[in-house]
Amino acid sequence: MSYATILVNLEAGQSNADVLAAAKQLADRFHAGVIGCSACTSVMMINNDGSAYGDMLEQDSKEIKVELAAAETEFRDAMGGALSFVDWRGQGPVLSISGHVVHEASRADLILTGVAKSENTSRYVNTGDLIMHAGRPVLLVPSLPGPLGMGRIMVGWTNTREARRAVADALPLLKQADEVSVIEFASADEMDSARARLADVSSWLVRHGIVAETQVRQAGRSTAASLEALATERNADLVVTGAYGHSRAREWAFGGVTRTLLTPTTRFSFLSH
Repeated sequence: MSYATILVNLEAGQSNADVLAAAKQLADRFHAGVIGCSACTSVMMINNDGSAYGDMLEQDSKEIKVELAAAETEFRDAMGGALSFVDWRGQGPVLSISGHVVHEASRADLILTGVAKSENTSRYVNTGDLIMHAGRPVLLVPSLPGPLGMGRIMVGWTNTREARRAVADALPLLKQADEVSVIEFASADEMDSARARLADVSSWLVRHGIVAETQVRQAGRSTAASLEALATERNADLVVTGAYGHSRAREWAFGGVTRTLLTPTTRFSFLSH
């Protein structure tokens, strides 16, 4: 199992150097093709009679065209000419940026995107919405990243569909890692059961050629804080977890761990739903 095609989402109107560097690094590591994509929604201003201000719409359309062209140039320059496959899918205006990325996700094995760099919601993707709908794993590039390290990977485990899917989706990365740890936080009366669950995960990983350390930690008041502290203690390059959420009308409500990993600061996050 490998990643044959990587989809990288660019935020229009911003530098995407960090996201593109991570995408190029992964493409070189896995001999993968890369698809770049970017989209913008339109800033609509409506009169009382329901008609849009034509001059503002025209100006917005021009800005979208310029920003998408700049994003494509940045993407192609970053990818160079050595990759097996490079393609670009820019679109604007669209109704939903996450919808555009989800539409393109059928062509890829892995999606890369970054934390929003501006407050302009017409230019950045809603990462929670993307993860919930993509049907593909999403690698989030932190706001203050260094190079994408794959030496130490930590898996936050619960015996759920989302976690099982995340670990399966991350197998290519886990096989590349020098150290893999699988951690479960459990209540005092669940410690033995958790150890048995992690033993099953460990034996499954061994059959994929991955030797992982497993550890059960007693759950505290905040699993998100405990996971972050442990990742820091272990100097983890990447944290892999399932993404847990449910829809509240048009928005998604997430658990504490997922909320924390949706806006990483210095550590890469790998999430699947």
